[in-house]
Amino acid sequence: MSTWGGYDAVVTARGLSEPRVPAELYDIATFVPTDLTPYPMNCIPPRGVIGVVGAGLSALEAADYLVTGGARVVLLSRTSVLPAVRRSLPLGADLSEDMMEMVSSILCGGGPNAARDLQRRLRRRGRAFPEDDECTGLPGLARSVQLSEGDQPWERTVVPLCRATNASTAHEVGRLIMAAPHIARHVQALHIDLASRLADHYRSGLLSMAPLADLGTDGDDVRVSAGSSSVRLDRIVLACGWKRPRDLVDDADVSVIALGAEPASGLAVPNALFALGDQLRALPGRLEAARQSDRSRVSGEGVGSRLVV
Repeated sequence: MSTWGGYDAVVTARGLSEPRVPAELYDIATFVPTDLTPYPMNCIPPRGVIGVVGAGLSALEAADYLVTGGARVVLLSRTSVLPAVRRSLPLGADLSEDMMEMVSSILCGGGPNAARDLQRRLRRRGRAFPEDDECTGLPGLARSVQLSEGDQPWERTVVPLCRATNASTAHEVGRLIMAAPHIARHVQALHIDLASRLADHYRSGLLSMAPLADLGTDGDDVRVSAGSSSVRLDRIVLACGWKRPRDLVDDADVSVIALGAEPASGLAVPNALFALGDQLRALPGRLEAARQSDRSRVSGEGVGSRLVV
């Protein structure tokens, strides 16, 4: 397939041809048993020290499965930054309006007092913001509150709050934010239960993270620097995704998406993008519009009803 010709779209039913193998593993994978995919996970023996290569949801699910089964896992990636944690809140009849009031108080008043008030209200509802562990690569809400007392911009405190307001289709403000056309439509989000387990594994020392660049050989051993020590790997599991077919032309104007994931079918929550200046500046007006909308109709319609979290 050398050209797209005059077609408006090309649908391939080829599948994905080969797993992605990072260049750092070309010469190393021959030294230890190497799985090219983490699936099916029950075929990977959870023994010894296993290096899981990747930083997406598949890699994290594999790491959780292997640690739970009795292995020690070292997560290897080029960035050592994991997906954002998906935030969720219990549903209640007055949750939407209450949350909007808290958002409004932070935007209008600013500073740590509003953030502390937010924490207190959420705890009374039975769900406090979970403190992000070091392994997620994200600052926790308490840290954001501390930063807002100093010279750091108070907007940092709003980021986890905006994630929460968009955690459910019950939140009209979330639906309005997501209606902005220039916001990215897709992001990986780590479920809070999985994030909690990974944090426990991390604190117990059974899960660690290391740059892929630190992977190397020592004689017949494959070793990686994890923390202050060098660890010998007994197995490597790749969770780096799959290559597109070789004869599929790479073109900046062409997007390849899985069936069932068409952009028109729904919207995903962009956890890390909510603190963009345009969205923050526009939010007070959106809050008021949401209040008026809640008073005039019973349920949401249009793009909000198709929001996917």
